[in-house]
Parts: sequence; structure tokens; C-alpha cells
Amino acid sequence: MGSPINSLYAKSTLITYRNTSDDYDLDSNGTATGFFYKHDDEAYLVTNEHVVRDNDWEPIDAFDIHISPSEQINETERCTVDLLENGSEKWHGHSEADIAVIPVDLDFDEIGNLPYTKRDILPRNASANGRMVSGGDSAIAIGFPQGFTGSNKLPVIRSALISTPYGVPFNREPCFLTDAQMHPGMSGSPVLTEKQLTSVNFSEDSLDPDTEPEITSRMAPASRRYLLGIHSEQVAPIIERDDDDLQELREAADDDLQEVIDRISNLELLFESKIDLNKVWYADIIHHILSD
Repeated sequence: MGSPINSLYAKSTLITYRNTSDDYDLDSNGTATGFFYKHDDEAYLVTNEHVVRDNDWEPIDAFDIHISPSEQINETERCTVDLLENGSEKWHGHSEADIAVIPVDLDFDEIGNLPYTKRDILPRNASANGRMVSGGDSAIAIGFPQGFTGSNKLPVIRSALISTPYGVPFNREPCFLTDAQMHPGMSGSPVLTEKQLTSVNFSEDSLDPDTEPEITSRMAPASRRYLLGIHSEQVAPIIERDDDDLQELREAADDDLQEVIDRISNLELLFESKIDLNKVWYADIIHHILSD
């Protein structure tokens, strides 16, 4: 590349919305994150399925991304990605994961942006540097928290900790959890190993979570960061409050608080607690979506 900037910055893009629908306010500020992927010489944009749907779970027609028209990746321009064709969804999804893989008309040989490929994906039960990637290991996520970026529209890199065993489904879903401060706008961010790991080539069957990974060759460069998954959302346990708790509040409150307390009682007594744990869908799902 003609720029000394880390190539990771060239693989993610800011997603912005035109807000043509009055009831559509994704991520509160109309932004999200996507990253580029190449499969069988075709170009794709990967993000979350909730990014390509509105609040009523209806598909939206388009959004904008920012690409680098030259090798100078700190120079970007906006382009529109159409999500519907003749009223039908152009993107590919997965029945068990919040992932959307969108065909895009891009030639990575002619622009500054770079794609991930299946060679970047770390199989769920693979070992790296002689051991498994698992809970307690550091990771990074690359995206746009609350749409934050500079004038060059490049993403920021945030640190994360893998909180559950990598390769083990969390809550019987094909995902794992990270411990990190992930704000709205990071939806669709790629999550990678924090450290450069030994670079190897896995057989295609290794992307099947029920198959023992097979190393077919060593690769250059000697080390790389592996793609672990796609950040989706913060998990929030639901805490139920007892009716007795509200009754005690009513008895202790003065008249000015009665209306507020009554409104609380009409919210089914459910409250979300933010615990900075985040759901990340396994990256091998991208390969399965495009191979089916």
C-alpha cells in the first residue's frame, strides 16, 4: 500500500443512513460499522442483520459507506449500497446469527480498501501458538463508536477481553462474549486477536465447528491477527422487581413522585442492567453463508 497506516484501518467502513423512514433510528445516531470480505473473487460487506432492518424488522432499501478511491486510505468518499433488488433483499443472512453479508460492486485491486478472506478466520477449535484461544485472551474491535471518526472517516480500534471460552456456543448460540465498552455504532465491527499469532493455512473443512482443524501450510507473513467474529450487541440481563418494592416506594414518596412511580409499575417491572458484556458471532458463519 502507498500509505504507512496499519492495513486494519482499510478493512472497516462507517455505515450511515439517510433516514427516509420516520420510525427508523438505528443506534440512535444513524450509524453502524461494516467490514469488507472477499469470497471466490466476489466482494462483500459484512455487518449485523439488525443494521439492514428498521425498528419493525423490515428491510431498509439502502445505506452509505465510505471507501478509499486510492491507496491513500486516509482519503475517502461516500458511496451508496443498495440493499434491495426488485423489492427483494440482496443480502444473505443466517437463521441463528445476527449477520448480514451484502454483495458490493467493488474491485479491491483498484481502491485503497482491503478485504478479509476465509484465510483470516480462526476456526473455533483451532490452536494458535500451540494453545487454544480462549477466555482471558485479549482481542480488538475495529469500528465507529457512536459514529465517532475523524475527517478521514477511518475507524478506531478498541480493546476487549474474551470472556467466554472461544469455540464454545454461549447460551446455545454460535457466539462468544467479550468484556469491553462497546457503544452504539460499533454494531458490525470485526473482532480480532489482539496479538499477532503464527500464520498458518487451515483446510476449508476446518471452518466446520464439528471438524478438527487441519493445518495445510505455513504462510507469509509469519504472523497475523485472526478474525474471531462480528460484534453485535451488548447483553443485558433482565432483573424483575417485586410488587412489594414498588409499594414501599409509594408509601415513602411524597405526592410529587406518585405519578412517576405509577408509570414505573406499568413497565412490567422489567429493568435492564448494563454489564459491558457483548455478543460476538463466530466469523466462520460468514463462510457458511457464502458457501451454501
